[in-house]
Amino acid sequence: GRRGLDEVGNVYLLCGEDAPDQKQLTQIMTHKAERLNSRFRVTFAMILQLRRGGNGVKIEDVLGRSFLENGRAMRRPSVRRDLARRVEELDQIPLVQCIFGEPLMEEYAPWETEARAV
Repeated sequence: GRRGLDEVGNVYLLCGEDAPDQKQLTQIMTHKAERLNSRFRVTFAMILQLRRGGNGVKIEDVLGRSFLENGRAMRRPSVRRDLARRVEELDQIPLVQCIFGEPLMEEYAPWETEARAV
């Protein structure tokens, strides 16, 4: 099956003269799948080639079919939920008011820049 698109897929085991025995086949079928780490990287040259080709292939389509981007797309809803939750938490934090009459940041920044130059 296609990752993120199909619920079920087929696996074909192609072996040469040495076919695995029943125990090995059971292990192959019941063990957790190995994580597939994509080495696909979009380069500037690849983008230029796609733009120059004029064959109707969109960069977004190429990225969407990559394993790396598919994994990111699968995590996107949970990342958005986490972001919304953290924004709410940030909004709950009270503002800090300076009560000691210290200079404003706008006044402090030029002094700090000047001190670094010395």
